[in-house]
Amino acid sequence: MRPSIILAIAAALPASAFAADDRLKQQPRTQSANEGSAHAQPHHAQSQPPELIRQVQQRLNHGGINVGRVDGRWTLATQEGVKKFQEQKGMVPTGQLDRPTLSALGLHEPSASAGSSSARSGRGKSELFE
Repeated sequence: MRPSIILAIAAALPASAFAADDRLKQQPRTQSANEGSAHAQPHHAQSQPPELIRQVQQRLNHGGINVGRVDGRWTLATQEGVKKFQEQKGMVPTGQLDRPTLSALGLHEPSASAGSSSARSGRGKSELFE
């Protein structure tokens, strides 16, 4: 193509077409929390220790709420499982591990001096998910 034709075509295009192209080049694309794998990190990840998250995942999976792998990572699937559990218990479904939710799961927040150990309850599946 001749340079004069290229300039004529470029002049006919709106400036916003070039601006959008520049923005795409400057900002790398990252996967949002609502895309892709159910194990993607939600935008507002929990700040709880992995051992507590692991126990929550175990309790939810054993109670019939599938949150996937029990790995101690706060995933979108874990958050959605917590919401479902909260709904079942008549709680506000925030998806957050607050004290009432942990208590309903038979767990408690670890204290600073206790490290990552949480009390285990003798409650079974039927008591937790009724």
